[in-house]
Amino acid sequence: MYAHRFSKQAEKYARYRPLYPPELYAALAGVAPGHELAVDCATGNGQAALGLAQHFRRVAASDANLRQLGLAMPGDGVSYCAAQVEQLPLAGHSADLVSAAMAFHWFEFEPFFAEARRVLRPGGVLAVWGYDRAEVEPGIEAVLDHYEYVVTEPYRPKRVKLLADGYRSAPFPLQEIPLPQFYMQADWRMDELIGYLESWSMTQLLIDEQGPAPLHTLRRELARAWGDPNLPRRIRWPLGLRAGRFAA
Repeated sequence: MYAHRFSKQAEKYARYRPLYPPELYAALAGVAPGHELAVDCATGNGQAALGLAQHFRRVAASDANLRQLGLAMPGDGVSYCAAQVEQLPLAGHSADLVSAAMAFHWFEFEPFFAEARRVLRPGGVLAVWGYDRAEVEPGIEAVLDHYEYVVTEPYRPKRVKLLADGYRSAPFPLQEIPLPQFYMQADWRMDELIGYLESWSMTQLLIDEQGPAPLHTLRRELARAWGDPNLPRRIRWPLGLRAGRFAA
């Protein structure tokens, strides 16, 4: 259900999505039973795959979207392939970690869990994470909240709403591993923030139906709250993370 949602804005997704913190990858490596193979499902442009490659000898990264795979960043030990998350081209019980970054909400849950159980070695870890509301200066945050929860709300797929509580309302039939709260952050100019908003699937649905006018309005409202558009502002996103092991 996710394969073609980001084809149109694949370049913006690769350019404007914030980076996950290095501490996240280190924590996942710390609870994995080994560091031979990590699997990054629905890898997109490969951001998480490259982070995992700092801790695992090999990273198998897959995505069903060929356009996003075409923009994936090369990295030592990282191999990319086109595959659905329910049919990974990997041997059974071969992976120390299976992960999904900002993608789990698009999956069919039961087939994904079944495939992760097949691929993971005994004691292997499944980790899924994502982010939703950005934290920034109050005036800018008010503009973002209005855009996200009013302007684009009619175009928000039901599955995306799972990000609001860090996937706590999603099924997760594993023995959970407690991990710290992690945050992403970026120092962005106004145009960089707008590029990020344009990478949303619901922004593209909004443009398809209403044209560019809502984004013109957003730009005017952000400019009033931002001041000098070339002045970077610190933006922070809390990560919703769930990690666990399947029962033996």
